[in-house]
Amino acid sequence: MKILLLTDTLCDFSDVLYACNAEIDRMTVPEAAGRDLSCYDAYCVLGRGRCMDARVHVQLEAAAEAGKRVFVQATGSFHGIYSAEPVDTTRKRLIYVDPEDGSGIEGLTTGDLLDDMSNLLMRPWNRVAGFKPILVYKEHIIAHKHLNATREEILNGSDCGLWMIGDSIMMTSFRLHNFNRARFSPRHAWEKLICHIAEWLTGSRPSAMPAPILRYGAEEDLSTPEGFERGRARAIRRGVEWLERFLVDEGRGGVREGLRHCINPEGEQSAALTVRNDCSGETAGALKLYAHLYGDARARKLAENLDGYTYGPMMIHDGPYAGFMRWTEDAWQVVYQDDVARCVLSGLYDCLFLGREETFSSICSALDFLVNSTAKDGCRVARSDLYATSPEGLAALTEEKVGCRSAHYNAYYHAALLLAYKHGGNPRYLEVAQTGLETLMSIYPDTVREQSETEELCRLVLPLSVLYDVTGQEAHRH
Repeated sequence: MKILLLTDTLCDFSDVLYACNAEIDRMTVPEAAGRDLSCYDAYCVLGRGRCMDARVHVQLEAAAEAGKRVFVQATGSFHGIYSAEPVDTTRKRLIYVDPEDGSGIEGLTTGDLLDDMSNLLMRPWNRVAGFKPILVYKEHIIAHKHLNATREEILNGSDCGLWMIGDSIMMTSFRLHNFNRARFSPRHAWEKLICHIAEWLTGSRPSAMPAPILRYGAEEDLSTPEGFERGRARAIRRGVEWLERFLVDEGRGGVREGLRHCINPEGEQSAALTVRNDCSGETAGALKLYAHLYGDARARKLAENLDGYTYGPMMIHDGPYAGFMRWTEDAWQVVYQDDVARCVLSGLYDCLFLGREETFSSICSALDFLVNSTAKDGCRVARSDLYATSPEGLAALTEEKVGCRSAHYNAYYHAALLLAYKHGGNPRYLEVAQTGLETLMSIYPDTVREQSETEELCRLVLPLSVLYDVTGQEAHRH
């Protein structure tokens, strides 16, 4: 088999094709334009959202009509199919559908789910004779690996991702050329699909697949105590090194939020570059514990730098808003009590378990600000903005009977109050936390959801544990 591969660059899929028993010529579309391409047995066009040159297009149409196989990725127009402009697929998932003629992919079953990360979908406007869907997109799939639905239910209202036209054309509306670098998942399902496409195109299965970008597990034998300790220490060290990548000026300027979940079709993962106070406090906590366990003086210094940032410019120290802890460098006049709590918890652990109290007075200042704007039910409004809040307005919140009854916004706040009470003995902290947790448990699971019931449950584990530790009592559901 002699294959023409039209692509701007080498990629994961080209590596797969080269691993097949076929002769492959690689060109860009401009290089192919004006040449006679009829000498090839099959064609692979790895488009990236553009229409191909008409001089190439007409020859590939003729080749397909003659029964030669043509694979076309993310191209605006081919064989009567016209496509929309690219749109993000982050909220969509691909579902496999066995063709009715029985020409399915071995190892895949109708309803199997495949994730193409943050890809780009060029939705086909129309269908043509011989059109057979293989992968389709749907939004908001409530399933993990497999959707239990009929073929008709899956196809109804879906957008096509991969399809056949007759026996000689296979097309995609998305970009699969760097499926490995873009970390498509689950890997085993994508490998079956990619192998199927490569074999359909070249006549032979690939002898190898690209090495995974991510590898799970450890190099050590974890079944032995020595191997487990080496693996644990290495995992912790790598985690600390990963956190250090996001420090600003070795922590003096805080820490950036980190990586987003979005991975584009080229395998590039976007980053959240905002400096957040909660992230800075949490990172300081990790570094403090690492320094304590492993005697790492540099980690301790980085944590101290973060504390200087967190309890320095990211707090208001004087005046009617003293104790106000800024959420982020962008949201300069915004405070969320759950994020304040996540910031100060590491300092409270420092006090309770490591015997360091350098930040305790600042922590109490931040908690006092929140307590002095918490409703009578022990819950606080979800958020305060200084531009829209007067000192009198904040004080009036303590007279409200009901706050935002959400574990997402209040549970970690209650945990911080309880830990501060355990260390410093302020009875007001215990009173607010105990009242708030009793309020949340009295209505659970019908709390105000920010995300899900699962998240609400998870947020309650820490404060309820600390409540029992501090008082020996449980917060009961009513």
